[in-house]
Amino acid sequence: MFQTLQDRLVKELRLAGASTLAEANPVVERYLPLYNPRFQVQAAQPTDLHRRVPARLDLDTVLCLKTQRRFNADSTVQHDGQVYLVQDRLKAQTVMVHQRLDGSIHLRCHNRSLSYRLVPQRPRQAQPTMKPVLAKTTHRPAADHPWRGSYKRLRPERHSRTPIQAIARGDLPPLPKLP
Repeated sequence: MFQTLQDRLVKELRLAGASTLAEANPVVERYLPLYNPRFQVQAAQPTDLHRRVPARLDLDTVLCLKTQRRFNADSTVQHDGQVYLVQDRLKAQTVMVHQRLDGSIHLRCHNRSLSYRLVPQRPRQAQPTMKPVLAKTTHRPAADHPWRGSYKRLRPERHSRTPIQAIARGDLPPLPKLP
């Protein structure tokens, strides 16, 4: 009722003790004639100003529930728990599903109607043959392999005090002369 009822109808139904649809219908039939005059507005001009529907306009296409759906690689579209196989060739990624007032379903893409059929079950893809899995063999490095030793052996010492001590004692050979 154009957002004027808000919570009024719910309160009326509760006061009347209506908890089912069959109980609610007589309450609404009694309530609406009392409610409508309170919010009724007379038209400024009594003449009908509605335009005619253009001949090229299809009202069934305009007045329907439109849902955008993904177009799968196997040429199927899922909607409302059903799978539809599109029989036209498409390069699109999405398809519009039109659910009309009479309950019929129509698929459209780029304002073009698509031919399709209902599929009782989604087509299965052929499963690729699996290669046999071989047991993994572990490789253990030899006892003298560098990985088995300490990392300190592999790196030169950065802050060794031995050259400083050797200079202090005078044990180092003289530096070579530069050319």
